[in-house]
Amino acid sequence: MRVVSANLVHVGVLAAPESQSDTGYVTGIQRLLAPDYDSRAARRLTDEPADG
Repeated sequence: MRVVSANLVHVGVLAAPESQSDTGYVTGIQRLLAPDYDSRAARRLTDEPADG
């Protein structure tokens, strides 16, 4: 359910909880699901251009 709500917040369909910003909420869920999301390897994966 958290993943669904984070996706809805990310696209602007749902508001984040009052105590958090949209970006903070989505980032918190990402860190919950992938604690090392901020690692160098994770950043490298997201920074690489897509093939095609």
